[in-house]
Amino acid sequence: MTIQASTNEVLAKILYDESWHSTDMAPKKYRQKVKQQKQSQAAPHEAHHHHKKGKDRRSLYFSIAVVAIVVIVIGAIAASGLTGNNGSTNPTASPSPSTSPTQDSSYVNSTYVFFHTSMGNFTVQLRNDMPITTGNFLKLVREGVYNGSTFHRVIENFMVQGGIPANGQSVSSIQDEFTSTNHNYYGTIAMANTGHLNSGSNQFFINTVDNTNRYASFDSTYVAFGKVVYGMENVVSISHVSVDSNDKPLQDVTIIGASVLNT
Repeated sequence: MTIQASTNEVLAKILYDESWHSTDMAPKKYRQKVKQQKQSQAAPHEAHHHHKKGKDRRSLYFSIAVVAIVVIVIGAIAASGLTGNNGSTNPTASPSPSTSPTQDSSYVNSTYVFFHTSMGNFTVQLRNDMPITTGNFLKLVREGVYNGSTFHRVIENFMVQGGIPANGQSVSSIQDEFTSTNHNYYGTIAMANTGHLNSGSNQFFINTVDNTNRYASFDSTYVAFGKVVYGMENVVSISHVSVDSNDKPLQDVTIIGASVLNT
């Protein structure tokens, strides 16, 4: 430390004293003194150089350690995110339309109706505990009322509606048949009505979303009497067609034929 201080003092004089702007201009005794002090500093400077290298090496190791810890922490967080669903690596699905329960006694030994349309086929399974509604629908299918008719009202992310007789036939209305398990789940088929009690007759619609949980009064307004069990993707495709301001498809989606598969 004494040598360092002495050197600084000499250098200060050389730099700041107008008489000594360089070592060449300095008196001989100062030049010799500076030379001696420089020689005496050689070993300490080298030691300082090695000390600095060691310090740099330790800093490097420390930086590597910090990076490794950060990588480990990020990996742990990512792993917890993947297994956060009760240990499952499957991501949690976003809310999706509900479907009617598969284990439901109202569908035991029930009847199926097959629809052949211009945009693909689908099959509906009818409830067995709704003799009025199911009975009326089967009667109309057997009479060919739906053959050649169209889905005349389509609202994306809501429903597709059809059932107006192609020949303009008039159909009598039926009594509403609400059950304790009436739900307009995704894929269920329900009777359309005028908004008044007991006004359903031949028009029906298929829910393309879970309208039970979307609208509080939906299940107390529309009677669901079956569900699509095959070809729901075709029904959804129908729901995506272009429509006019009255929700009527710009190109007809036709029910080419409807038939009862079993009795």
